[in-house]
Amino acid sequence: MRECGVSRFQWLVLGLVVVVGSLFRIYELSYRPLHADEGVNHFFLEDVRSHGTYSYSAKNYHGPLFFYLSALPYAVGGDSVSTLRISSVFFGSFLILLFPVVCREFSFGSRLFAASLLALSPSLVFYSRYAIHEMLFSLLSLAVGLFAFQFVSKPSSRYLYLLFGSLALQICTKETFIISSAAIGVALLLSGISQCRTALQWMRVNLSECLQTGGWSLLLIVFVYSDGWRRVSGLRELCSSLFSWTARSVSDVGHHKAARYYLRDVLASSEPFLLVYAAAAIVFGIVLYFRREMRTQLPQPVLRAIAFFGIWSIVMLGIYSAIPYKTPWLISSIVPPI
Repeated sequence: MRECGVSRFQWLVLGLVVVVGSLFRIYELSYRPLHADEGVNHFFLEDVRSHGTYSYSAKNYHGPLFFYLSALPYAVGGDSVSTLRISSVFFGSFLILLFPVVCREFSFGSRLFAASLLALSPSLVFYSRYAIHEMLFSLLSLAVGLFAFQFVSKPSSRYLYLLFGSLALQICTKETFIISSAAIGVALLLSGISQCRTALQWMRVNLSECLQTGGWSLLLIVFVYSDGWRRVSGLRELCSSLFSWTARSVSDVGHHKAARYYLRDVLASSEPFLLVYAAAAIVFGIVLYFRREMRTQLPQPVLRAIAFFGIWSIVMLGIYSAIPYKTPWLISSIVPPI
């Protein structure tokens, strides 16, 4: 248990937070009527259950992984609103656990506080009760960010495998992986350029292992999008998806909203406490920048982690705010790094 930097007692406390967060997500799961997007996903899940296949189209729909992972509880539990949504409950509950287990730079108290915010976040709770791709994508985005930071900080084969595997699964989930990856890349560079150089040197020394890991990850992506080697057209759709969704972000004016939408209309109304916390963190970061004696009292890994998550959050919010096409559930990709 100590391998994760968590003692037996701390596991119990953390488990309690996860249980509470899961109860918020699963209580009266079928009470709210289905959203139109959930109805569309129900249609595709029926197709997966009946024929074992999902016909991916980049024009209107997202990657196959959500449907394949959701098919098992749907097949076992039967056709109901609860079984349609239960996979999102699982993804949202696992997201609570991921940060405190992986990010060992912070004290357990800090990680427990972060887990509590993830467990009780109104946005994350709401979209964990939604049969759409967002919570799986948010979970994998957080995994990519955490494992990328750990790999850059302490390059090793384990973090390399976890990073490439998480990224491959994220690509198999939704096309917006490119936004998340760009934000994570910027945050890694700005929070520790020397650590990035060290990681690149490690990759050059272990080039064969990196190529093999990348090859297996690429094979996984091809397998999922080709529907188990049965539909080569799925790969063509994946390649065209970035162009399709870029064009849609400009042409679909029905979803266009002001740049302040996520900050004012979503975060300020549903996550006011999180905004206060984020503002306090920004003030703390500014004070740290100008007060060298305070910086010397904190370990370098902690300072890098603070900078990484802060920059990641700001870049994610900035990119999504700059894109005209906006939907409220995209907030689930912005909240976790904050």
